[in-house]
Amino acid sequence: MFSKFRILYSRLKSRRRVRLKHLVEARNMSKNCDDGHLNDYKKALYKHKFTYEEYMYRYKLWSLPKHLREDVISCAEMDTIYYKFVTDEIRKVFADKYHCLNIFSKWIHRRFLRAKDTSYDDFLELVSFTDCIIKPINGECGKGIFKTNKNNIQNIKELYARCVENDMLIEQFIRACDEIESFHPASLNTIRVVTMSNGLKCVFIGAALRMGAEGNVIDNVSAGGLSVPIDMDTGIIQMNGYDAKGVEYERHPTTGKAFKGTQIPYWENVRTMCIEASKIVSGARFIGWDICILPSGEIELIEANAMPDIGVIQFTPGYEKRKVIQMAGKELFHTDLMKLTSIWDFTYRNI
Repeated sequence: MFSKFRILYSRLKSRRRVRLKHLVEARNMSKNCDDGHLNDYKKALYKHKFTYEEYMYRYKLWSLPKHLREDVISCAEMDTIYYKFVTDEIRKVFADKYHCLNIFSKWIHRRFLRAKDTSYDDFLELVSFTDCIIKPINGECGKGIFKTNKNNIQNIKELYARCVENDMLIEQFIRACDEIESFHPASLNTIRVVTMSNGLKCVFIGAALRMGAEGNVIDNVSAGGLSVPIDMDTGIIQMNGYDAKGVEYERHPTTGKAFKGTQIPYWENVRTMCIEASKIVSGARFIGWDICILPSGEIELIEANAMPDIGVIQFTPGYEKRKVIQMAGKELFHTDLMKLTSIWDFTYRNI
């Protein structure tokens, strides 16, 4: 009992240090703001654990009316839920992108290989045959990803050595269907679908189309890309796009293509793939699927994440994220997931 209390107390102290850090950052970043602004942020921090970046830029909580503001979920709140439901074993399964591609091979049509398990000749054959996307096996947020051109590789032996040393995944470069590629042809624009599952039933939490900008090959919002909410039932884009700072766009800033009204093709096939794939890994409760629709109409799984950032599906005004997750938790796990996010605060006040 005493050891459990020590662990709990240690976690609470750590959480308090994180909060103090965010408050210092907020003070430094808001030198030109009055104390009322900072006090408003303190409320958001202590009630829902929002970072200052989330409060000020990502969701612009300061500008939202109360009923919309209360519906936004912070990353810290989702992390608390993940801590309860996502085991270390599941994290390891989904963290290894190469292993993940093999697990979900039914929806993989492109060639791929792991550098450290591949001979130089096989590596040479792939990168000489096609343009490739090279990424870290355990990378996230688009970090460390780059593209190679089959006709313009200066030193293939040096590239091979670099990929082996850094345990890189080499994938054949693919293109999306015209309806999606035309938003920003330089990047592979993908669909992020977030699901919850108990192994028997799959519930859709939200979906968004992610795309690069300004010629960047990466479509991650955190890497300068945009996110456009997709209606989960129809597959139609009914909203404008947003970047990481919450800036709203009616049209893509690079190509000028309008977002609203675009129908994502083969939407029912996307939903079917998520439902089928969610049953493959036992114990995987939350999954963020990154999906590409090929020109042939086939559904291509780019990767899957066991602890997905739900930020890209939270930009839709009026979309009741908190309520959706509450209802899904009760339906699948017989638990109000949002209540779990306040346990540590309650305990902290009592201690």
